[in-house]
Amino acid sequence: MNKRILLCVVTIAGLSVAQARDWSYNDCIEYARQHNISLQQSRISGELSEYTLEESKAQWQPTLDFATSHTLSNTPWGYGNKNSYNSNYGLNAGWTVWNGGERENTIKRNKLQTQISSLNTEDMFRSLETDMLSVYMNILYAKESIAIYEEAVKLSEAQADRARQLMESGRMSRVDYAQLQAQYEQDRYSLVNAQGTYETRLMELKRLLELGIDTEISLQAIEWTAQEVLAEVPPIEESYQLALATDSRLKANKLEEESSDYDIKIAKAGAMPRISLNAGISTG
Repeated sequence: MNKRILLCVVTIAGLSVAQARDWSYNDCIEYARQHNISLQQSRISGELSEYTLEESKAQWQPTLDFATSHTLSNTPWGYGNKNSYNSNYGLNAGWTVWNGGERENTIKRNKLQTQISSLNTEDMFRSLETDMLSVYMNILYAKESIAIYEEAVKLSEAQADRARQLMESGRMSRVDYAQLQAQYEQDRYSLVNAQGTYETRLMELKRLLELGIDTEISLQAIEWTAQEVLAEVPPIEESYQLALATDSRLKANKLEEESSDYDIKIAKAGAMPRISLNAGISTG
């Protein structure tokens, strides 16, 4: 029993240490990849589309049905054999030879839907990466702002305190003191505002990571090299062409158009004649 308690204590301590560590951007991305609810729903939708594809492929297979019935009758007031037993066995098979191309077009449509689901999941993850990066940078910026305003508050407080002493000794006017005091109050307001912004950005990060409100989390600072800071921004035309070639949402939209064409073909197949083969055998 004591060993179990010790194991639970060690496990809880390990979880606390894991939550207390500083999170890097890659840590946030990997955690969100496994725990973000919207991303998990998109993956499940992709799995369902794969099962739908397998179901449509199975329509090419013939159907085979077996049926049997058994009847036992008893006639206590009759003559001769008072019990009678009847049984029936039936085996039926069927196969659709042609149904206007509905099966073929359904399979092609479902293949496209599987690709679309995969692209939608990829697009959602890329959006999550972008949102995560924006929130991550805003948190670091807000944290830096807090440090700057804390120093500003210390400086303005010292200046306001010195100005009060000078005013009381008659070496500074009340107007000059009021200006320094107002600057001190303004710096305090800016500090509180920066702290509020920091907490707001942390809540946004927790929402993306699907963490609880009370979860403590801190981020690693990013060390930028001089080459990264001075790197040139790619030309807008180059960025535009890259987006056209790699954007998952655009690829999914093109596949949606093709899928709609197959939907039209499937609907038209409903007005076509159908050819099927059926056979059956039964005994009694």
